This record gives sequence, C-alpha cells and structure tokens, in this order.
Amino acid sequence: ATNNYNKILVVDTQRRNLIVCGTVYQGMCEARSLANISHVFESAEGKDIPHFAVAANTEEASTVAFLAAGPSSMTGTVLYVATTYTGTSRESRVYRDQVPALATR
Repeated sequence: ATNNYNKILVVDTQRRNLIVCGTVYQGMCEARSLANISHVFESAEGKDIPHFAVAANTEEASTVAFLAAGPSSMTGTVLYVATTYTGTSRESRVYRDQVPALATR
C-alpha cells in the first residue's frame, strides 16, 4: 500500500467544494463536495479539477496553496500553488519537470 500525504486542503466556498491534493499520482487534486466529502466531482461545470500534478509528491516536500481572485484574463477565484521541486531522480523528472514551482490553476 502507498501512503497518501495530504499536501493541499482548501475550502472553496464560492463553488462549495473541498480541494484535496495528496502525494499519490504525482500530486494530483480532487474537488469534493462540502456537503458530503465522499462525493468527488468529476465533470460538473465549474467544479471539476483537471487531473494534472499540482502538489509535491513526497512526504518531506512542501506545498503552499490558497484561493484568490485570478489574473485579469481569468474570471472568479483560482488556486495558487507553490511547491518544492521533487524531480531529483531520472524517473521522477519525467513527471516533475512539468510541474512549475509557482502555478495558477
């Protein structure tokens, strides 16, 4: 079994969901219902979170995230993320080189 360490837990009150990102699957995120966190949003308009790596994927690495107004080209709130680079091995660089240190999602 693989341990999944939560790196991001952010409540999005505007969309009424909980954004959860852990170390498994290269730090991918899910959006869960605030009313029932067992329910994962898959494709509801405005509530799905694309499946791409966002958070650090090791227990020791740091990730910071918050919701705020997006840049002028984006509407509504966006998720800002800063993460430690964890692509120190040849195998992990394949995935982690595509994860920016600072990102807007």
